[in-house]
Amino acid sequence: LSSFSSDIRPVRTCGRRPRLPLQAMPDKPRILWIGNSYTYMPRELGGIPGVLKLLAAAGGTEGAEHETIVEGGVNLLAHLERADERLANGAAAEFDIIVLQDHSVSPAGGAVKELPPGASRAAVLEALRDRYAPLLRGVGGGSGTVVLYQTWGRHARMHGQPEVLGEFEQMSRQLSEGYLAYAHELEAAGVASVEMARVGEAFLRYAEAPGGREALDGLFTDDIGHATPEAALLVACVWAMTLARLPRRSGLACEPTRESVLKVAGQIGVDAEAVPRILSAAGVGMSEV
Repeated sequence: LSSFSSDIRPVRTCGRRPRLPLQAMPDKPRILWIGNSYTYMPRELGGIPGVLKLLAAAGGTEGAEHETIVEGGVNLLAHLERADERLANGAAAEFDIIVLQDHSVSPAGGAVKELPPGASRAAVLEALRDRYAPLLRGVGGGSGTVVLYQTWGRHARMHGQPEVLGEFEQMSRQLSEGYLAYAHELEAAGVASVEMARVGEAFLRYAEAPGGREALDGLFTDDIGHATPEAALLVACVWAMTLARLPRRSGLACEPTRESVLKVAGQIGVDAEAVPRILSAAGVGMSEV
């Protein structure tokens, strides 16, 4: 994994052969999401998995089966017991993809509850090595993929730790570094395939585009950075393109096209003219066919 990607552009479209060989998979691959409200919101859309389903349907595929282990406001440490229970005795083999999403402050190195700055991140790294990795080595029977859901930063007025996390841009960069450390920890612990959905980097590119800083609040529904429907569509597009790049099919037969994205925009009631501008500013490309 490289430290930072400059943008996210289509590498293939429907009807073209992928660059990587595809292994046989079930018609409907299974994805397990372990995370918090950045995964399950917007609730009315079924969260990010729900928007991914809409994108898949708009592209003419059935999509994947999604299962979630989620709770609002928690980090990966709080999910340990539930992950142990769900993935014990080789149950990770039931899933082709397992998604890990941490509380954004943890990988960014901030203070979490009673833990001082950096301590939560260190504890999560230890848990990834000693607790999660033994469970995740068996994903997809050893041929599946763990995908880290890199989330986005927040304004200092939201996170309340300006001396540690800075403003939105600084926190976003620290998040990127933190998730890269997570990936390296899992790889070093023997998890064979670890990828990253670089959503936070897309939000950062949007903020750094002309006029983006002023428009950034339009992606948030509240003071803790939950995604609006427009932002959820951006997140889902990054996810769709990440999944489409995996060596194994992941339930999306192709990356989202302009037609499929605009169709979903209409279904979820967002401005279809604004969506391409948001994606373009975030460096997220759409296939034309």
